[in-house]
Amino acid sequence: MKPKSPSIHDLEVRNVSDATGLTIGNVPQKRSAWEKRLVETWGKGDRAVWDQGLGICKGCGCEIDSTPTPMRFADSEVFIPSSVCSPCMELVREHYDPARTDEDQDPTQTPKWDQNCPQRYRDVVLGFAKPARVDWEHYDRVRAWRPEEPRGLVLIGAPGAGKTCAFWALARELELAGHAPITIGSLELARVLSEAARDIKEVGWLYRCRVLMVDDLGKERATPAAAAMLWEVLDRRLSANLPVILTTNFDGPGLARRFGEDHLGDAIRRRIGDLCRVVRFKGDEQSTTKEAA
Repeated sequence: MKPKSPSIHDLEVRNVSDATGLTIGNVPQKRSAWEKRLVETWGKGDRAVWDQGLGICKGCGCEIDSTPTPMRFADSEVFIPSSVCSPCMELVREHYDPARTDEDQDPTQTPKWDQNCPQRYRDVVLGFAKPARVDWEHYDRVRAWRPEEPRGLVLIGAPGAGKTCAFWALARELELAGHAPITIGSLELARVLSEAARDIKEVGWLYRCRVLMVDDLGKERATPAAAAMLWEVLDRRLSANLPVILTTNFDGPGLARRFGEDHLGDAIRRRIGDLCRVVRFKGDEQSTTKEAA
């Protein structure tokens, strides 16, 4: 099995440790102000290793007077070399304050996104990586969508063009705005719908959530029962004026054929057209946003 590539946050931890010998947390949202300062200075690995004798602040890297400072300890005078500047020392004291608890840290504002977003998209959304193939113009347009708009979106394009990156970027923006969406992959959705059809269960959470987001629709051919359930989900959401966000590698008739029987595929395609406007990613010379075919 190919080893998992380290995330940008893993690299920050390693770079800070290599440069300063200090350990910081891996989760950015839970880092103290002192840890964030260390990341700003040493996290990219583009600076030399900190050396106390060079008169450089261990926190921000600015020049300091490293002349040892006399201090009284156990009735004796000892000389402690200066290693941080005055502003950084305040952060150090706060970080190592024994009264400090996790509640003192800013809690994450996107717990669902933090839990569900795959790591390979997380770094792109947070701005730590910028793949050259991503269609950034359409990425930004998708990210700016809000539930108040009359229709949802269906993102179409070749693999690697940025559809799923934009999908997760929008999911994070919606959660920050208080509209935490339901995010689900097409394979998981097919399993849920197949079980619901088999057990004659209603999937109310798919009907009634504020925003439903489905990634990679059509990845597997749906059974007629699952396709019928999908049509019902889309139809109920249309009736309730609740938006849907979809990504897919298939367009028009190609998407319809992923749902088995022709009449079901065409019905699903029409409902998607009623619910969503199309955003075409990279390489399509046609209009970038237009009505669903």
